[in-house]
Amino acid sequence: MTYSAGNLKWGEPTLGQPSGQITWSADVFDDLLIANGTSEPQFSDALQAAFDAWESVASVDFQMVSTGADVNLFVNDIGGAAGEAYYTYVDRGTIDVIQGGTISFSSDLVWSPYGDDDGVDFYAVALHEIGHMIGLNHVSDRTEIMNPVIYADDLGDGDIAGAQFLYGRDPGDSASEAPNDGSGGGGISAETGGGDGGGGGGMLGMLAALLALVFGIFSGGGAIAAAGQLPDEDDDGDDDDRGTGEVFTSEPELLFLPLIFVEEGNMAQLDAEDEDEDDWLI
Repeated sequence: MTYSAGNLKWGEPTLGQPSGQITWSADVFDDLLIANGTSEPQFSDALQAAFDAWESVASVDFQMVSTGADVNLFVNDIGGAAGEAYYTYVDRGTIDVIQGGTISFSSDLVWSPYGDDDGVDFYAVALHEIGHMIGLNHVSDRTEIMNPVIYADDLGDGDIAGAQFLYGRDPGDSASEAPNDGSGGGGISAETGGGDGGGGGGMLGMLAALLALVFGIFSGGGAIAAAGQLPDEDDDGDDDDRGTGEVFTSEPELLFLPLIFVEEGNMAQLDAEDEDEDDWLI
């Protein structure tokens, strides 16, 4: 039971504070390869359930919109990965603030809403990628949804503890405690789960690109002084460090499946207990 969270979140740049509203929009159902016997409404329900699952354990607030979303979901060719997530964030000093992001589901895999019907578990992959979108990173524990290979099919205690570490919890949410394996700066850190293919390990702490001087694109960006200092608002006798206001984008976070095989046109996933980590589909 573990989680990995750095210094990066939505909302106020303070750990344990709510996210504020995060809007999302999905353009996936026309291009998703779905298993026989499944339907688009089932996938729509599974996706909503994935957002609701995170909402139910921490003070994060997701709202579906038709256009202009903070988080956009697509189906794309992402190689051997099942899912991919990346996000933009603003340097706010100690805690960086996520501004938006993109989640992609593989266009090459056959999907089912919850992993039945010889398809990949759409709900579990969505859960994992949404976890990245709120600031969680990969862990090596197979009981957690944030493992870089899909073994779990729902949130683990570590996943819940990580979300609560970043955002606190709403009244009525049960508290969950687990060690945080995350460390490092830039808001991105993670314990390497192996088979990462470029997502979730220590290299993820590196920036893929710097969208320099684009302060006006994201709300609040233009209000931050270039040197990262603002007038003393906490009355401690010195200027406050609020970061540079520069906008960054993360490396893609990739999610993989245990070894799969195709037989007579149907995809079947082997029992995870029989897998060797070297056999992951990458």
